[in-house]
Amino acid sequence: MTDSISGPGILFVRSRISSPLLSEPTFLHWYDDDHIPEVVATSGIKSGFRYVDVNKTSPDGDDANATPFLACYPMDRIEFMLSEEFKTINVASEMLPGSKVIYDLAHMDVRFLGLVGKTGRREGVVGPAKFVLTCGVRLDASQAVDGFFERQREEMAKATGYLRTLSFDLRFARSNAESKRLKGLPAGHQPSIEPSTHLAMHEFEERPDEELVKTLRSSVSELGDVQPEVLVFELHRVHGERKFFD
Repeated sequence: MTDSISGPGILFVRSRISSPLLSEPTFLHWYDDDHIPEVVATSGIKSGFRYVDVNKTSPDGDDANATPFLACYPMDRIEFMLSEEFKTINVASEMLPGSKVIYDLAHMDVRFLGLVGKTGRREGVVGPAKFVLTCGVRLDASQAVDGFFERQREEMAKATGYLRTLSFDLRFARSNAESKRLKGLPAGHQPSIEPSTHLAMHEFEERPDEELVKTLRSSVSELGDVQPEVLVFELHRVHGERKFFD
């Protein structure tokens, strides 16, 4: 597994609040004023981006999206996440209630994604995208995804506000319990997560039209039973150098 964790990619963390002790303002205060600043101060991660699902109904998640908060951190070398420096990033804070450990208060779906392709950005556009339309699919080795994502990108390119598309594949994922064990914390039994194995991030400078989102959801059916996940996230905060594979 460690052989595949190399090259450019992102740390991609989806989350939701899981304890009544933790309020949404406290959760976001911890993220923006404690956690992400510590992450982007490391030697291997220099930018962090925090997004929220545009259709979020609850910080606890809902049937449409169980983990409505998204944080992602681009890296030139995702093998940095295997380093001792990365492992020492704090998961406890005096900003947090109860045990002070984030894994006791929020569900954190952690993924290491390798960058496998990107298109050029529209000329004249600078800075991070205000919206991302993500399309995740779970594929086995017999199903091809490259052509599908290329057709998807061509459809997105017709839409108002489209900027570019980046595509990733899953290199590693871990559950809350697995994250606790990594940090040497007591961890109960929790099944390993089964996230999308491939993900496209379509960047937009304005919120994608809902009809476009519906079209994208419908097009995924051509791949068969792939457990699709199509979501729109809005950028809320940017940290560090503000670079996302520019």
